[in-house]
This record gives sequence, C-alpha cells and structure tokens, in this order.
Amino acid sequence: MRFGCTFRVPRVQLAAHLKEECRYESMKGLLSLLDQQQETIKSLSNVVSNQRTQIVSLRQYLQSVAAQQNLESRILRRELTSTERHLGFNDHTGQDDLIT
Repeated sequence: MRFGCTFRVPRVQLAAHLKEECRYESMKGLLSLLDQQQETIKSLSNVVSNQRTQIVSLRQYLQSVAAQQNLESRILRRELTSTERHLGFNDHTGQDDLIT
C-alpha cells in the first residue's frame, strides 16, 4: 500500500520556477545592498557636512587671527616710527640725524 501522492512536474515548469525563485533571491540581495549603500551615502554626507562646518569655522578663525596680526603689525610700525623719531633717526636713510 502506498501513502501520499506523487506529483509529476514537467522539467520545463520546474526549471522556470527555480529560475524565478533564484531571480527573486537575487533581487532581495540587491535591495539589501542598495539599502546599505544608501546608509553609507547618508553617513558620508553627514561627514562632508561636518567638515564644511569645520572649514567655515577654521576660515573665520584664520581671518580673525590675520586681522589681529595686521592690527598688531600696524601698532608696532607706529611705535617703531615714533621711537626712531624720538631717537633722531632719519626715516629715509636709517642714519642718525644727530651725527654730522
């Protein structure tokens, strides 16, 4: 006595079914890969945005330092000129005006 049923599926139909199942699994894998790539892109976008913010901050800091140095340079030049005049140096020749 035989229990259960035996189904015969034509080979062409079985091959088509396996091909479709394989295609489905491939698409699932590709979608998973695309999701991972999108997360990576979002992460890299955040990194770039943070770097831009840091660059802007650094540029502002460097401009501030340059302005401060420019101001200090002008002050030192005025003080040097004033000191040279006080000591009697000629501004054009660097010669002492008191020596004849």
